[in-house]
This record gives sequence, C-alpha cells and structure tokens, in this order.
Amino acid sequence: NSSGLWIEADNTNVLSSNSLLGIVVTTGISDPLLVKGTMGNTLYSGFSTASPLYIGTGGLMTETPPTATGTFVRQVGYAVQASADLVYFNPDFNFFENT
Repeated sequence: NSSGLWIEADNTNVLSSNSLLGIVVTTGISDPLLVKGTMGNTLYSGFSTASPLYIGTGGLMTETPPTATGTFVRQVGYAVQASADLVYFNPDFNFFENT
C-alpha cells in the first residue's frame, strides 16, 4: 500500500488488486513473500490442474473470476498439480474493473 506495507489482496479493493502481489511463504503477514514461482499449500487444495487463478477475497485465490459490478479481475497464476496442492504464482500486470 502507500505506506509500504503488504496487505491482503481482495478483488473488491483497487489498491490491493493493481499493485505488486506476493504469497506469504510460511504463516504470518510479516514472513517472507514469493512474488513469482511455484508454491505448495493445503489452502490450494480443490483447484483443478491447469486452471487459471484469480484474486479472490480475503487474501485468497479463486478459479472463478469475479463478475460483480465494482470488482476487479486479475489473473495471478495457474493450478499446477491438484493432487499436490501446487500453484504457479505469476500475477498478470493487467487488470480490469467489472462495470
């Protein structure tokens, strides 16, 4: 954000949808961040292999791009292997607002 702090991405907030994104590598918001690469976590279970991933709400990713008016669509990567809970995180530089 404008204070130089990391905040949770949310597709309802332009400030967290259009800036540099990262994934917390361990457990806390002050822990190291991955800004591009492959990451495994049980939070990613349920994604279909090879499906595109988008900014969701509350700092999470989703397979479903948002469609509600005023939400922001930004692809952030792909599910690599559903059985291993792996994602490839590589946020697109482009985003748009649903109107």
